[in-house]
Amino acid sequence: MSRLALIIAVVASILTGCSPYNFTLQKETGWEIDGKKAVNHHNVVVEAKNLVTLEPKSGVFMRCEQLTDAIFNTEMTLFSKNEGGSDFDVSLRLRSTPYDDTVLMNDNGFVLIISDDVVSVVSDDQSVSVPVELPPAGEPFRVVVKQHGQVVEATVACTFVGRYFVSTPTTQWISVQTPGKQRVELRDPTFRPIHEDFQAPVNGLLGLIFGTD
Repeated sequence: MSRLALIIAVVASILTGCSPYNFTLQKETGWEIDGKKAVNHHNVVVEAKNLVTLEPKSGVFMRCEQLTDAIFNTEMTLFSKNEGGSDFDVSLRLRSTPYDDTVLMNDNGFVLIISDDVVSVVSDDQSVSVPVELPPAGEPFRVVVKQHGQVVEATVACTFVGRYFVSTPTTQWISVQTPGKQRVELRDPTFRPIHEDFQAPVNGLLGLIFGTD
């Protein structure tokens, strides 16, 4: 291949999005998911059109290009029991782009950290921990995150972990990362539009957790 042909092939690959770091899911549903391998891309395995596995110390970014406000819903399986510490945690973060791990300088945005018996939520640098009973290692549970403007709701393993206000409006991308020793399977992840009205938060973070109307 000539040098010119090689340059043309590389440019075409970039323009068409053909990259070992990119993947797509749910092509046939009408709500196709754009995916990007964020960390250690060799540790991210796209098993099928609706299944991606994160080996330890890896991560992905996902979005549905047609949607900004959306409901993210996935079946998640953790394959290791948390043995203490944060080595087996999994984090979900709302992000404005797939190219960095921040929304704004000095702003964590919305972060959901799933451990063995508790889910920690960081929203605008405030942190709350909610007890959640997860199934044994190797058994799936559902994670649902709804974002409408500056309001985010989250449910993990059928436990509602709160409604939160974030200073940054809808960010579109969601990242899932396993920075330690955990292996994670995401089966049938979806993004869907929000049809129902969202209740506005009251008194910031704590009002949402304790159900203040």
